Amino acid sequence: ALSSLDLKPVIADNVEFGASGRIADRVSYELAAYHMRKTDDLLGFTRADGSTETVNAGETLHRGVEAGVTVALPADLRLSVAGTLARHTFEEWTPRAGTDFAGKLMDGAPERMGSVSLNWLPSWRAGTFVGVEMQHIGPYWMDADNSHRYDGHTLVSIRAEAPVMSRVALFGRVTNLLDERYAENANYTAARGEEFAPGMPRAVYLGVRYR
Repeated sequence: ALSSLDLKPVIADNVEFGASGRIADRVSYELAAYHMRKTDDLLGFTRADGSTETVNAGETLHRGVEAGVTVALPADLRLSVAGTLARHTFEEWTPRAGTDFAGKLMDGAPERMGSVSLNWLPSWRAGTFVGVEMQHIGPYWMDADNSHRYDGHTLVSIRAEAPVMSRVALFGRVTNLLDERYAENANYTAARGEEFAPGMPRAVYLGVRYR
């Protein structure tokens, strides 16, 4: 059961700095850093019997940097790299007498995430592209007590599209190319143990697009 009675409003103090620009018309970049402190943050607390209630945490702290770079390469190639380094912690949270999570990392919050993609967009064939992308999710804690950890995963996918007529194009994509075993979500409770929402195995999609 999910209870949300008698909750206080969340108060957030956030400072963020960022920059973006282009270099020689071949490189574009974005960079951001933030520091956010939340008071009375809304969090889900799991009781020993496995039921969940929404409660106010005393204070949580969120710090991180995000960066992205896109580079135009020869032969109509374009390389994009993006990444995040972040740290999310419980500064004050005692949801029940005898239970204190202060100083623990927040569950379900990886400290690093990133992606790399390489796309081919031939200038002589408008509307055609082939792209390969790798996405990485770093490890994260499965519970607020930081006792069980998910190792993270890295997935590779391919996308392509090509026009065959003025209004018709063929497209396709392959997700999880390496057929990696991974979890869309992972959590742990004393009542149910470790639980994983399994991600999709390798899948192939083909289609026709009409404009």
